[in-house]
This record gives sequence, C-alpha cells and structure tokens, in this order.
Amino acid sequence: MSNLLTVAKLLPLFLLLTGGLVFVRLHGSPVALTSESHPTGVWLSAVLLLIYAFTGFEAALIPAGELKNPSRDIPGAILVSLPLVAMVYFLVQTVVIRMLPNSAQTDHPLSAAAYVFGGSAMARVVSVGALLSSFGSLAANMIANPRLTFAFAEQGDFPRWFGAIHRRYQTPYASIITFAVLLWALALRGTFRWNATLSALSRLFAYGITCAALPALRKNLAGQPGFHLLGGAVFSLLGILFVLALVSRMGRPELIVLLSRRLFRP
Repeated sequence: MSNLLTVAKLLPLFLLLTGGLVFVRLHGSPVALTSESHPTGVWLSAVLLLIYAFTGFEAALIPAGELKNPSRDIPGAILVSLPLVAMVYFLVQTVVIRMLPNSAQTDHPLSAAAYVFGGSAMARVVSVGALLSSFGSLAANMIANPRLTFAFAEQGDFPRWFGAIHRRYQTPYASIITFAVLLWALALRGTFRWNATLSALSRLFAYGITCAALPALRKNLAGQPGFHLLGGAVFSLLGILFVLALVSRMGRPELIVLLSRRLFRP
C-alpha cells in the first residue's frame, strides 16, 4: 500500500513537471517574473512554513528495529532522499510560478497550473494525485505517531493507558484513538497554514534538542560503529542557531498549544 500511494502521488507530479517545463520551453512563460524585497521577519515566517514540507524524514527511524542494517541504510536513505525532495519542490514551485499570474491567490495551485497546459483532464489527474498524497500522509502518520506515545508509556514517560494493547489486533489502540481525536480537533480548530506552522514548530524543538545532544553522544559513544558525518559539531551548532531563528517567529497561540502538551505528562 505504501509503494502504491508513493507511485500514485509521484506520477502526477512527474506529469505536471514535464508538461509545465515543456510548455514554458515551447511557448514561453505566461507570467512576467518580477523581483520584490521583503523584511527579514517575513522571510523567516516563509522559511518556517517551508519547514513543514521537509519534515517527516525522522519517521524512517521508527521501524529501524525491524531493518537488517539500520545504522547503514537509514542515514544513506535520508541523505539521498532529502536532496531529491528538495529538487522536486523547487521544480514544482518553478512550474507553478511560471504558469500562474497569482499563484498565491488560488486554493489549488497545482491543478490550476496543470489546467494551463493540459486542460481539465490534466487538472483532474493532479487533483487526484494530491488527494492520494494527503491520504497516504495521514495513513502513515496514523501508523507511526501512535507508536511514539506507546513507547513513551512503556518507558514510564507517559500515562500507562497510552500503552494499552488491543486484545485481538495487538495494536496500541488507545494511542491510535487519542492521536486521531487530537488530529481531528486541530483540523477543526485552525486553518492548514496554522496547523502546518504548529507542526513545524513542534518538530523544530525536537530537531534542536537532537542537534544539542549530538556532541555529547559522540563523546559518550566514542569508538562505537555507526554513521559519522564529518564536521558534526559544526552542523550541530548551525542547526541550533537555525532553530532559534525560526522559533522567534512563533506566536502566542502556537506557544499555548505547545505548552499544553505537557498536560499529558504523568
């Protein structure tokens, strides 16, 4: 199912990129590109929202215990996938900006861009791809994230009921139901932009803590086999500074929601 959903969302994107770039190459861009200057705060807010698109790579660590050689395979997979994802995002943005005069004003920029060169048929293909992509993301999160609260409960960091196992299906049903209810509540509470910003901020705290822990882990686990990136301490410091700069764009509503998560602590 995971492979099927991956192909189902990448194929429409490939058609969008190919058709859009060929159309611009043959007919020129329907949009005249202009340059604008923005304050630093606006730029940081845009980067903060962009973080949402690049999060999720750490989910590959969740099934690491079921892999044959996770210390070798997972770092390589992450280092290869992130540049590929960045290139796809860059090309998608290029096609949308070159095809639509007011791309920020539409709720469906990908399908609108596909309509310019492929008509209603191509727009429907891209829309279905976006729907399947959203479904696949929610399905993956529904499987992965409840396992985190389940693991916390096993270690005594969360209340015990998060670790309840279903008698028949052997799944952490309490964590799954709680995650689903919270996800539904957040979807009703705010807009996509607000939820994406909240998601990016919560992950930034985890990323920042991970960066801060890297020097200590390398010192305490010196000599043990594993993946070691050159200049790890430098990247760790840069990561912490980057996180602090983006967290400065956090508003009061996001801070209240993030602090309220401590209510789940025992």
